Amino acid sequence: MLKPYLRWILLLSLLCSVPASGRSWLGAFFSTKASGLSSMSSIGEDESRLLKTDILLDMNGVFRGWNSMPGLQIRVAGEYILARHVFSTGTGFRFLAGPGLVTGFVSDSDNAYGFVGGVSGGMSMLFDFRHDIAISLSWSADFCLHYRAPERHPTLTAYRNGLLRAYAPELRILYQF
Repeated sequence: MLKPYLRWILLLSLLCSVPASGRSWLGAFFSTKASGLSSMSSIGEDESRLLKTDILLDMNGVFRGWNSMPGLQIRVAGEYILARHVFSTGTGFRFLAGPGLVTGFVSDSDNAYGFVGGVSGGMSMLFDFRHDIAISLSWSADFCLHYRAPERHPTLTAYRNGLLRAYAPELRILYQF
């Protein structure tokens, strides 16, 4: 089911990783809630903001055997740098927070698949190493609506997994290009 979309997903991730005026990173996203591709680009002359784009396979119920296939989720967030520090080793540290948008086709806590859309809020810590490698540790909560139509009876509910799984850490390993 996902094969026809892989080209579009790759194109979207490359387009979102093009920097406005700063540096760009491209890498992998790891979490108990999802896995996938992630890109970050610094924006502005002083690089005070980061644009994050994640294209994820939502793993709700897959590891436990409740669902046979993962869902697809796309997240775009603009995070502002609240604090930064450069250590004596040259490693940079940034603490970021900001809003974002979420959309996709995922299953909710009742394992029913449907379309999701809404806003997210998150915070992250970014460690930027001297050798073009960065590691980001973040947490995010999604405030979304979940639309599904089982047996032609459409329902619109709050996306519970967006809030229930907000505690799960998200790890990104990124390479700067």
